[in-house]
Amino acid sequence: MCCHENCGHGDTPKPLEYVRKLTHEELAAVKNHYGADYYKYCSIKELSVMVGTQKVTVPVGFLTDGCSGPFTLDTRCETAWLVHDWLYATHEVGDKELADSVLKEIPVRELVAALCGCVAWEGSFKRGPQFIQEAMKH
Repeated sequence: MCCHENCGHGDTPKPLEYVRKLTHEELAAVKNHYGADYYKYCSIKELSVMVGTQKVTVPVGFLTDGCSGPFTLDTRCETAWLVHDWLYATHEVGDKELADSVLKEIPVRELVAALCGCVAWEGSFKRGPQFIQEAMKH
């Protein structure tokens, strides 16, 4: 799973394939339902990748703050940051270092993950994965 496969570094960024920004209505619903104002995106297409020897699938509707991703919204490392956020929320691979390895193509983010990851690893798991579908029901 390498972001180079998705975009070809140096090329014009392609539109996002797996996530989209939340609408104002969705942001309000998420804040009302989860008490969270940090979510900015949701997955719009199921994403399955191999992390180590384990197949990991991020379902449609998964809410993410995008903090593991690039500062600009493009596909350069979209799959890496989406999977990284999913692994932090679920601990599906059970190992923080393995979860952080999906960011290996984002050198600046590795530093951020190393500095902030311990708090996020536990906090995201305690909260668990959250979904736009649940927020919009209420």
